[in-house]
Parts: sequence; structure tokens; C-alpha cells
Amino acid sequence: MFVIVRNRAQTRLELNYEKRQHLLGNIDIVLVFKKSFEFR
Repeated sequence: MFVIVRNRAQTRLELNYEKRQHLLGNIDIVLVFKKSFEFR
């Protein structure tokens, strides 16, 4: 039982990390887009 719970917590942490990375990636894209838009 304990191993299953620990694995579930681990996967949840990994999912949260992936979500955070995805959000950071989106923010980077938005910043780059804004910069290129300002130069025009």
C-alpha cells in the first residue's frame, strides 16, 4: 500500500512540474512575441 501511495505522490509531483514547465514555456513565447511585436 505504502509504495502505491508514494508512487502516486511522485507522479503527482512530476505532473505539477510538467505543468509548471509548460506554463513557463508559454510565458517565454508570449515575452518573445511581445518583443518582436515592439520592434515592428
